[in-house]
Amino acid sequence: MLTNFNPMPSAVSPAILAALARPQPGSLVEFTSQLKPKITSVLFPDAIALELFSCGRAGLYELAISSFAQKEALFCINGPLSQQWYDLAKSFDIETDIIENSYGKVFTVSQLEKKLTEQRYDAVFLVEVDPFTGAYTDIAELAAYIRKTAPDMLIVTDCSASITNVRPLKVGTETDILLSASDISLGLPPGEHGLLKTLAAPGKGWYFNFAKQHLSNADSVFEDVPYPLLYALDKKLDEIFLEGLDEKIARTNHLAQVFRTWTEEKDFSILTDKENQAPNFTILQCLPQFTPHDLTEFLKSYDITIGLCPGEMKETFFSIAHMNATTEKDISHFFYAFNQFLAYYDTRNQLAKASIFRSITKKEE
Repeated sequence: MLTNFNPMPSAVSPAILAALARPQPGSLVEFTSQLKPKITSVLFPDAIALELFSCGRAGLYELAISSFAQKEALFCINGPLSQQWYDLAKSFDIETDIIENSYGKVFTVSQLEKKLTEQRYDAVFLVEVDPFTGAYTDIAELAAYIRKTAPDMLIVTDCSASITNVRPLKVGTETDILLSASDISLGLPPGEHGLLKTLAAPGKGWYFNFAKQHLSNADSVFEDVPYPLLYALDKKLDEIFLEGLDEKIARTNHLAQVFRTWTEEKDFSILTDKENQAPNFTILQCLPQFTPHDLTEFLKSYDITIGLCPGEMKETFFSIAHMNATTEKDISHFFYAFNQFLAYYDTRNQLAKASIFRSITKKEE
């Protein structure tokens, strides 16, 4: 069975896969309406509005921009996801400004203070955890400053890579709008959903504008989420409820400790500073004797997949997701395979040393 350490799409457990095979409900609308209060009670008891919809990540980001940015928006960039969000915003008829950090570096109140002293914005757009940098931004700390300095500015947060694996944000105080995809931290097949507490004045457009639809009291025109994904979400909520959200977060932190103890022993460099590391992702810089491609190709023979980082990071860093259904046994399997890689892989010729031995002995015979 494949052991998946890929951050996105993340591993989907057999129990969740089995839930996908359930027969179609008699009424999709009724089933969805029953599922919504279950989501809020388990994950976001403070949220007063919830919408489920199916689209790609670009659609999720576009919806947030269309709905909550009127004229001026501030984007905090420190990883590939926040960069994607900002790149999309540049195609809109709004003024955009940025706070940009090196990948893996988190934002500080002093950075916000400088920006908000100079200008006011409709909304600030933040990513709590980026799965390709492992950086965990303290949204609550930033929100406390924003509430005092710019109380009318909306806080829009993407929690796709943090939901259920870190302490949940308080919707309405620590963030106004919370967005989450299903295929990273939730451990579900791809699909998107959004949560919000406070509504802005509606922006432009209609289909990708949740605020305008909600304020008009119209029925949602978003396409229905495929019912297999709703069953998978329902099953995931049951698992979280039975384990307990606090217990699940503690288990994720324990897996992080196990993995990072090993990385120290192997002299790996982790991209993000220790105090700002998310508990569910570790981004490692390759040792000099191999590349991420070398490692991923070798691990295929052990039915292991890991995450390759995008852009300029792809030749130097790789990502390991340790969360949800991942066990210590899975991590031990990775440790064993990695040790075999270092012992038997000839990185100069990009093939296993064992295969060289076999080819030589075959010629001698």
